Amino acid sequence: MYKGLKKQRAKLLEKQGWICKLCERKIEPHNIVTVDHIIAVSIKRIDKVKNYAAVHYKCNQIKANLPMHILTKEMFYPENRRWIRVLMKGPKNRNGSVEEALKVLNLTSNPYDTYLSRANPTHDEAGVHQDQDAAGHP
Repeated sequence: MYKGLKKQRAKLLEKQGWICKLCERKIEPHNIVTVDHIIAVSIKRIDKVKNYAAVHYKCNQIKANLPMHILTKEMFYPENRRWIRVLMKGPKNRNGSVEEALKVLNLTSNPYDTYLSRANPTHDEAGVHQDQDAAGHP
């Protein structure tokens, strides 16, 4: 999986014109760059070059495991990182309200809530019937 990563990253950067696939801003030579799985491996096991993108390290941290279709470009702008922290920490955050963050980031709901609920599925989401155990016994 990680063999030839430096070479792969260089090819991706050239192919993308040194533009981050997440924030769509220029990747400078001094920036820390990572190779991101466009569709997270934890969601769907696609470990092929067509699923790779060169992105800023910070953008990759913000994206986490989230699918691209629920993200907005505003989420990756450095000036909005404060609002990402608000969403990640939830209502107990001192930096602002979740409602404020959603408005600034042009979102209708908190994508990190969706991510967390998927990371810890309920019995129904895990496919286990309410009156059965994990092995399928009543």
